[in-house]
Amino acid sequence: MSSFDIFAVTYELNKVLPAFIENIYQTDPTTILLSIRQPSKAPSNLLIESGRCVRLTTYAVKKPITPSKFCTTLRKYLNDGLINEIKQHEFERIISLSVKTKHGVFKLIAECFGKGNIILVNPQNTIVLALTYRKMRDRNILIGEPFRQAPPSGLNPLKITEQDLLQLREQGEIEVVVGLVNLISIGGIYAEEILLTAQVNKKVSCNKLTDQEISKIYRAVKKLLWKLEKGKLEPHIVMDKEGAWIDVIPFPLAIYRGLRLKPYKTFNEAADDYFAKITAEKIVKTVTLKVEEEIARYKRMLEHQQKQLKALQADAETYQAIGDLLYTHLNELQMLLQNIVHEKRLGKDWKQISTEYTELKNRGISPATLFESISPMQRIINVKINEIIVPLSLTLSIQKNAARYYTKAKKAKRKLEGISDAIKETELKLKELTEKIVQVVEEIPKLKKKREKAWYEKFRWFQSSEGFLVIGGKDATSNELMIKRYTEPQDIVFHADLPGAPMVVIKTGGKKPLESSLQEAAQFAASYSRAWHEGLGSADVYWVKPDQVSKEAPSGQYLKKGMFMIRGQRNYVRNVPLQLAIGVKKVDGRWIVIGGPSSAIKVQTDVYVEIVPGERPSGRLAKQIKLRLAYASPKAVSKEISAIPIEEIQNVIPVGKGDLT
Repeated sequence: MSSFDIFAVTYELNKVLPAFIENIYQTDPTTILLSIRQPSKAPSNLLIESGRCVRLTTYAVKKPITPSKFCTTLRKYLNDGLINEIKQHEFERIISLSVKTKHGVFKLIAECFGKGNIILVNPQNTIVLALTYRKMRDRNILIGEPFRQAPPSGLNPLKITEQDLLQLREQGEIEVVVGLVNLISIGGIYAEEILLTAQVNKKVSCNKLTDQEISKIYRAVKKLLWKLEKGKLEPHIVMDKEGAWIDVIPFPLAIYRGLRLKPYKTFNEAADDYFAKITAEKIVKTVTLKVEEEIARYKRMLEHQQKQLKALQADAETYQAIGDLLYTHLNELQMLLQNIVHEKRLGKDWKQISTEYTELKNRGISPATLFESISPMQRIINVKINEIIVPLSLTLSIQKNAARYYTKAKKAKRKLEGISDAIKETELKLKELTEKIVQVVEEIPKLKKKREKAWYEKFRWFQSSEGFLVIGGKDATSNELMIKRYTEPQDIVFHADLPGAPMVVIKTGGKKPLESSLQEAAQFAASYSRAWHEGLGSADVYWVKPDQVSKEAPSGQYLKKGMFMIRGQRNYVRNVPLQLAIGVKKVDGRWIVIGGPSSAIKVQTDVYVEIVPGERPSGRLAKQIKLRLAYASPKAVSKEISAIPIEEIQNVIPVGKGDLT
């Protein structure tokens, strides 16, 4: 950002003040995101990129699960603080946020020049924290040191006089465009704009400037700054003839005359789009360097998985075949086993027994014809059937030996299922990367605006097949909130007949739901109850009117948070099956995960799976669901569904284990 950009963005940011800091995130090593909220308004996000820019952003920003030490320290001092002023320091590329906290007024300073920095200064003007610590000739950025601003890059153009501009001549043979940048705090683009407006040749030497030319330059500076000071902003993104974005400006500039301009209502919106796209372009460049390495890695992984698959298939077939062979030759093998054990009990050593049975085999005497060798240390006899050598335990019957091979076959088949899913996942990833390598050079990733969530998305929810909104508590806090704030007299409240189950509410809007909606709400309540965790197939559910739900406990008793008393008659729905559908649906141009009874979900989407209580942990089940949804989708959509974070699917799965039907 230029110093002009900083002025414009600061001017607009002050319009959203005062604002509370709800939370802080460090999204990458040089960027922090402040979630801020004005009284009675939805939160917005203030993005600070060290050395680059400060702006309100409406784009979805990925937040780390674990905050950095820098982030946690900022939260410690600034969370719940009130931002009451945002200032630009002396028309430099420096923004200072004044934050009122219970410990006094802190300043969060963002330096948008050079390598940049983000610095936290306490009420005593002492440095508490910095993104980068440095010792410099003119100042130190160290914890405990007094904070000093960076030396000015030039005179503040808002405060200069015409007399100040006479200093241009002192720069000698330097071109005036360079001299102007050296003298006052403006960048090269704005120096050129000033000289163009003043009709002064930018290549003329500073020492050759006339009094009239200096006067023209002064008036051009003041004319340009007047637009900023009066808030006469006309933000635009500047594009070249090919449509590539080359700059973002707070008002049209003469130097860009003839180029395409894309207008915006606010400079923040223009800067947000511009810097978000620049970030995306940098990501593309980074990806092109890494994508081929990723493809090679996944190819090696796929080759290894396919070898594993073949080995497991061979094992499963071999073990099954051995079990079958043992039963085909059951009598002969049982006799051979018994004879050898009997010989050993008579006192013969293993070498003698082996020699005798080898001779009998050579003479074609049954059952010795099946004998191959003995492994005394392992108590194993090796037999040869249809050219297959089979080790048999001397301590087990032939039936038990066969059972062991059948068990091995079953284990191999179970592993086959897992490796098959892994191969599908690897193939899907390879498919994505292969497509990406073709288009990544030309294609800028589609930037996603942050989706504004509906009020009911803080709960579990679905739309019934009739279109009624059904909401359910996630925990004690949301249970309490849902009943107290979002349940109206005409609604219907459901609860599984089990301790600790969540409340579920049909928002009727005064209309009478059909039996289908009642059944769906009951299934929703049953599936998210502890019955799922306990692996039950069904549960009983009842429904009541809201006026039957009370927080008043009987005398001498106490209701914990999220718990309620139910008074009066309960309407039971018996033996409700535990089963849910999980699918994807496009909302506001992006895919969201939806979950609920199958009869309700299939009305909203063709792409869904069904789950029941089972044996797979929710993390593994979520991966399998995502894989199936991606494969079931059209090619154009499959990639988008594969990009859905696994947590969004896992959030819809009830607590406990499950399986796909």
